[in-house]
Amino acid sequence: MSLKPASRDFGNLVAGLQAQELQAPSPDPVSILSAASRYAAILLDANERVDAAQFPDLWKTWNARALDYARHLSWHHYPYTAIIVPGEGPEAAQTSLSALGTFRLMMAVESFNRGLAPFIIVTGGAVHPAQTHYVEAEEMRRMLIDRFGMAETNVVMEPFARHTTTNLRNASRILEKMEAPSHTPALIVTDPAQSTYIESPVFSERNLRELKCEPGTLGKRLSAFSITFYPGRKCNATDPNDPLDP
Repeated sequence: MSLKPASRDFGNLVAGLQAQELQAPSPDPVSILSAASRYAAILLDANERVDAAQFPDLWKTWNARALDYARHLSWHHYPYTAIIVPGEGPEAAQTSLSALGTFRLMMAVESFNRGLAPFIIVTGGAVHPAQTHYVEAEEMRRMLIDRFGMAETNVVMEPFARHTTTNLRNASRILEKMEAPSHTPALIVTDPAQSTYIESPVFSERNLRELKCEPGTLGKRLSAFSITFYPGRKCNATDPNDPLDP
């Protein structure tokens, strides 16, 4: 959270919420949890953590053309359902996309141009640096279209992930929504360091600790930059305990 719990401002905010609640009429027993929900919404807003409420029309605008294309696609023409590219936040707040993020896109476009998959899924939220207003997936999508000349029908944006764990979990959800064949793998394309991390026991342990499940199963490694990925279904339901899970 961006607010400091011991600060005067935070104390005044909580005291104000409590005073408001005490002065309100007695709540209906049916809506007894409404106060808690209201508190949570106000605190998320105060901490600039309303990410899950952004892009409400994601599939009606940003991803609409790709979704329509997927519904009429002959998936068997491609060895992989999609190329998944995790985001990488820049070090400077005024920079929209990091050099490493751009490099990952270059590798992904190269794989796409070889006809390996019909889509590139760019995944990443407003994560790094702290308090950034740039959404990694949004900036990557813009670069794929404006700089690399890709069509909107082939680019899918996932703007909510906050770590490599949720990059893969959310990409798995997207492939399910697009009705991609579950027996055909996707391809994770990224820099060698992250690719190695994805294969590590440390990453697997973090998935189980934070997501309580594995977002999928890794398959054959094609190069230092790419590894196959079979999305799972166990992590595809929204986590009610995570306020940043849309």
